[in-house]
Amino acid sequence: MNEEKLASQKNALQSNNLEVSKDTQLSALQQQMQQSLLTPFLQENQLAFINTEIKPSPRMSAKAHFSIYQRSYVMRLQQCMDSQFTALKYALGDELFHLFVHQYLHTYPSNNYSLNNLGDNFSYFLQQTRPDAEQEEKEHWPDFMIELASFEHSLNHLFDQEIPNELLDHQQIPAEQNTPDSHLSLVPVLKLFHQKHPIFAYYRAFNDQLSPDLPLPKNSYGMLIRRNYRLGIIDVNYGQFLFIKTLIEQKSIEKTKQALVNNHGYNNQVINDLWTHWRKYLIEMGAFNQE
Repeated sequence: MNEEKLASQKNALQSNNLEVSKDTQLSALQQQMQQSLLTPFLQENQLAFINTEIKPSPRMSAKAHFSIYQRSYVMRLQQCMDSQFTALKYALGDELFHLFVHQYLHTYPSNNYSLNNLGDNFSYFLQQTRPDAEQEEKEHWPDFMIELASFEHSLNHLFDQEIPNELLDHQQIPAEQNTPDSHLSLVPVLKLFHQKHPIFAYYRAFNDQLSPDLPLPKNSYGMLIRRNYRLGIIDVNYGQFLFIKTLIEQKSIEKTKQALVNNHGYNNQVINDLWTHWRKYLIEMGAFNQE
């Protein structure tokens, strides 16, 4: 009986090793295929791989078959990046944008079944490859491009961000006059921005087809929100930015006002007066729900 059990375990182990081996071979095959697809000038080892793994036809060689798929594959990824970074493409110009995209796809090839994640590392890649990386004095335009890429990436992800079902039932916009502070809560899909350039203003101008020029550096603050799968871009000043940032941490408006008094030099009268105006503006802009 023990011998039978031992033999059974040995067979199972061999079977598992075989499956792991097949998975490993498939993964290596996929990696070689992807690397070859993203390489414009194929090396000898890649040509050998293509001739081994792809069957020719009477009219076309293996390389010709591969080239057709290569063009369509790269074009599909490029179209996806075009749609995810429309303002950045305009700012850089088509040619320079596609040069960056091509190098990015080779450095960070797609490893997700969904192309929604294709641009996840793009702003980081732009930071890594900025042309003035070795210079002591930095130019401002790479910073602008990096911030714009990060902003457009956030637009894409906030639109797709999932909300727990229990929060979906609390999407009511509060009445500004009649809703007490204790019944106000920030919308669940929200992101704050502090940027070195006027990214929100630039994106709006681009979206309105006003052909904006490259802006000069200027600190700007804002927030992205989503209500019922509609994105909202809200400009805020530094005080409003600080209030929302503290509210996210404190989760209470009264505690937030007290934290600003204790830690940021406001007094009670000033913060209460400011909150009266900020409250009205933020409710009108859709930043709060009514609990």
